[in-house]
Amino acid sequence: MSMASFVQLFEWLSQHPVIAALLVFAIALSESLAVVGLIVPGIFFMVVFGALITTGYLDYGWTVSAAILGAIAGDGISYWLGRRYHKQLYNIWPFRNRPRLLERGVTFFHRHGGKSILFGRFVGPVRPIIPAIAGMLSMPRRRFILTNVGSALLWGPIVLLPGMAFGLSLELAAEFAGRLSALLVILLLLLWVTLWIIKQLYFFLVPRTEVLFSHLINWINRHPVIGRLPAALIDPHHPEMRVLTLLGLMLILAAVAFTALSQFLDQRSLVLGLNDLIYFQLQQLHNPPFDRLMLFFSTLGDDLFLAALVLILFVWTMLYRNWLAGGHLLAAFILPLIVVQTLKFLFNVLPPDLGASYSSLGFPGGHIMLPTAVYGFIAVVLSRDMPHILRSAVYISAALIVLLIGFARLYLGVHWLSDVVGGILLGLVWVGLLGIGYRRHVGLSPLPLKKLSYPITLILILLVIYPLSQFDRGLPKPIGTTPQYRISLDGWKQSGWQVLHQFRTDLQQQKKFPFNLQWVATQEQIETALAVHGWHRSDETKLENWLRSSATTQELPIIPHLHEGRYERLRFIRVNDAQQRILTLRLWQTNVFVQHNIDERPLWIGEISYLNPVRLGPLRYLKTEVTFDQAAEAFKDNIDPTLILGQENAGAYQLLLLRSDSEANQRPEE
Repeated sequence: MSMASFVQLFEWLSQHPVIAALLVFAIALSESLAVVGLIVPGIFFMVVFGALITTGYLDYGWTVSAAILGAIAGDGISYWLGRRYHKQLYNIWPFRNRPRLLERGVTFFHRHGGKSILFGRFVGPVRPIIPAIAGMLSMPRRRFILTNVGSALLWGPIVLLPGMAFGLSLELAAEFAGRLSALLVILLLLLWVTLWIIKQLYFFLVPRTEVLFSHLINWINRHPVIGRLPAALIDPHHPEMRVLTLLGLMLILAAVAFTALSQFLDQRSLVLGLNDLIYFQLQQLHNPPFDRLMLFFSTLGDDLFLAALVLILFVWTMLYRNWLAGGHLLAAFILPLIVVQTLKFLFNVLPPDLGASYSSLGFPGGHIMLPTAVYGFIAVVLSRDMPHILRSAVYISAALIVLLIGFARLYLGVHWLSDVVGGILLGLVWVGLLGIGYRRHVGLSPLPLKKLSYPITLILILLVIYPLSQFDRGLPKPIGTTPQYRISLDGWKQSGWQVLHQFRTDLQQQKKFPFNLQWVATQEQIETALAVHGWHRSDETKLENWLRSSATTQELPIIPHLHEGRYERLRFIRVNDAQQRILTLRLWQTNVFVQHNIDERPLWIGEISYLNPVRLGPLRYLKTEVTFDQAAEAFKDNIDPTLILGQENAGAYQLLLLRSDSEANQRPEE
């Protein structure tokens, strides 16, 4: 499904409110249904529904009512199941596969009594099982119904609030709403799928691990020659250093072979086509807030950051004389680094086009394999001495960090999808080998987890200092460099203006915000021409003024607009009507230069619009009006008329063509 398909789906739901309400009802019901609520990502969907409310796709009343009714129905069905089958629940699928979950639910219910129905709405692990427990333990129907309805009335609005808050931020910054909402949906979906897979693998493998190793050791004893290699890895009585060295060399050779094979992939292959598809889809979604966030996650996989992280934990293990953990931790870092450097030496597979400062990050690189190995093995070491209930959380946290690093690399355009997948797989192989060897040879010597506060403090300091130091590099350049074009003044006036963007580019493709001005001038000429007529620059955005009731219209923050991943380069405002609306001019510099005789100046495209103050509860914010022709006429009254070369009919709006006549021939600084 392409990014635009999400928006089409949202629009379809807005046109069919009954179907949308039924969908919300079904999700809320399944979220509250016994056991099913653990599988269905109901909270994720409720966040999405909340965002769709404040972005105008869903009606608040219908959505909240459907969520409340679905929650009541889900808990009601669960209660009926418990009351109908009582203790037989332990023998009925899917309850018989989760006896511990039932026991935890019973304990929770005995501890909190009838209030557990209310608490259970908001407590993750026991949320979908409590109503069934209440029925099984014969909670009075009347008391259950009152508690069920009361808790659902609270749950419905509360569970939608996070999404509504996010949606409000999108409404305030509608110019990149599509990009942010699509990225949020994609990222949350990826995180949820990863979380679900890790949980399923963990609960499937953990009970079977010892049995598997027992069978493997028996096989080794029956085949002493062939079994020598696995014996050194899994048998605690065999030294593992030799075999780990051998397996490490084998991993290097496998990585070299894998990369060599990838060099001969047919250029029309599915892999390369998928690489291009993912790359260009994500490039269309770029926006400044997400750029910074993804750059932060990307730095968590830098070689220097991981080296500092490993050094901190290595010193910690050495202080408590846990030589085995420290040695394996170094191996988790060093071997992937060797693999990376070997592949870089033998091959020079370039990632998507990067700036010069990022040349060291090209694939084959350690930005995926290395963090997978390091974070994965840290999870192996720490989880061993943790309570059983926390172990899965450690593995899930490590997996989410690696996933965020991989997604950040894809978003920034510095790795192909195949690079990310291949790096994760190679890293997991090494984590598996190291983890098995460590766990089978570590014995009973526990790590002092209660003394983790010191390394954690250092790691938190590292998390602040290192990413900030890397932000100065800026972001990788998008694929290719933008060429510059030149056109004559007459050619631009006659038809050249039609070649430029007519509307701001956003994901929704709704053509709401036209470019109703084109201006041939330098930045200095624009600033001078506007200042003479009472315009002034508006660069500061004081978000706290949203909540200040005494803030004037001019003091309210102006949210920047986005076009092709870039905010406007220049923004000017002027308050000049009785309604206290703000006349706003936003300008983006194009890659076109207009020539006249020996004079050459850059061409800017601009959006002239009115900003109108709007109140939403305690918030006051400025919203862009769609009266663009009216704004353009007001602009003509507040600018030197000799600058206006003409006015063109661009279809749904009028386009002003301007040119400054100064002899200055300067280009604005890049």
